[in-house]
This record gives sequence, structure tokens and C-alpha cells, in this order.
Amino acid sequence: MSSRATFSLVFYINRTKQKKNGECPVMLRININGAKVALQIKRFINPKDWDSVRYCMKGRNAEARVFNEYIDAVKLRTHQKYNELIALHDHVSPHLLRDAVLCINTAKARMLIEIWEDHVETLRKLIGKENSRTTYLKYDLAKRHMVAFLKRNYKAGDWFAPLLIGLSYRVVNIINFFNLDLLCKM
Repeated sequence: MSSRATFSLVFYINRTKQKKNGECPVMLRININGAKVALQIKRFINPKDWDSVRYCMKGRNAEARVFNEYIDAVKLRTHQKYNELIALHDHVSPHLLRDAVLCINTAKARMLIEIWEDHVETLRKLIGKENSRTTYLKYDLAKRHMVAFLKRNYKAGDWFAPLLIGLSYRVVNIINFFNLDLLCKM
């Protein structure tokens, strides 16, 4: 079963919001799995200067070059934010991506221990239904060991979940030795 998402970006001008000087705002439409959202990219252009096939400003003068570089930068930033969100979340909505591009805090990264605590709390609620109290206690103990490990080895109480993507074999071994050391002291 494929869980591949369709993702596209379309730049266009909104002729219905034309200013008195004749310029129209340039918009970015984000499409993810058929859901769409639009946002202004804070640029205005005269409709006769807009190339609706190539989604950019017509011409090769300095003004057109700067304008088109800005559109390319917005496109690159949107792709980067999309890739970051895919690493963080199972499902990315166009609204979540829009908020990330506009730097609105609805798309914040979650912390490792925060995710772990949510999981442990879910396990606690399911005791006797889908899992046992022993399973809950094992996950809770493992979470406490991870907190202790982060404090001792990295002087940190938590890690951003995206940092774990590049988790090296060396760090995994350090965690294993730390857990063995704790077990020997018990």
C-alpha cells in the first residue's frame, strides 16, 4: 500500500484584489492530496508583466530577475518546510505547511520525551484493554532512563524529535551502555 502524498505549488496573481495602481498580489497555492490553501507572498505585479505559463515575471531586466529570484526563494523555503514537516508528522496538511512557511507556531517540532510521555499515558489508559500494567511500567521506566541518559551525557532534559533522524550507531551504543550501567547498579 502506497502512502505517497501528492504535493504541488502554483504561483498565480489574484486579479480580484487589484490595487488602484493596477498591480495584483502574487499568491501561492499549496496542494497536498487534493486539499488546497492559498497565501500571499507579499509581492505585487502588473498583470501584463505576469507569465501565467511559467509562474514568473516576464522579461530579463534587473527588476524581473529580482522578482523571479524571490519567487524561487519562496518555492525553495516551502519545499524545505514540507520536508521538515514530513519528518515530524505522519500527515501534513496544506494549512500546517502554510503556517510553517509563514512562521506561525502551529507547526512546532515536538520533543522526544513529550512524545514518549504521550505514548506512556496512552498505554496507562489502555491497561486491561489492549496491554498489561507490566507493559506500561516497562515503557515508563525506559522513558525515565532516557531522561537520565540525556541529562548525564548531553546536559539536556529533552531532544527535538527531528534530531533523532540522524541518530548515529555510536549514540545508540552509548544509550545501551548507559542502560546496562543502570541495571548493574540496581
